[in-house]
Amino acid sequence: MTDAAIVNATARRAQLVADTERLAAEIEVARKEIARIDTFIQEWKRFAGGDTATLGGGNATLASAPAKAPKPNNPRKEVVGEVIRAYLLGKGLPAGRKELMKALLDHGIDLAGKDPDMVLSTMMWRMKDKFVRLPKFGYWLADQACPAADYRP
Repeated sequence: MTDAAIVNATARRAQLVADTERLAAEIEVARKEIARIDTFIQEWKRFAGGDTATLGGGNATLASAPAKAPKPNNPRKEVVGEVIRAYLLGKGLPAGRKELMKALLDHGIDLAGKDPDMVLSTMMWRMKDKFVRLPKFGYWLADQACPAADYRP
């Protein structure tokens, strides 16, 4: 017989983990939007000639170039890993990088960088204890068997 307290605690924990992941993704989206707005404001000031310039004013001087926009922060690899884990468990099969990138976007996570696909690959590589890359199949859960790919942990 299962103890109701442990069942309730486990369910509550799972809900809190899901809520935390969702909130972390929302925070990340908000941070990226703030960075975009900051960049817009800096550019507007530069083109308007500074804070006190009026639009179309002939005496406005070109303001010094704005400081570089802050580099957007990607979410922690653990947050990305939880979203990918849930996706793979739901799908029941391995998935390639492009498919995982789409799953992340669907959850509001947009990885930034010169090569976002490589950012994801690096995150996955750094979570070797949680994920494996199965040649010709894609990424899978390190602790779960995958008969379709003949993988056993």
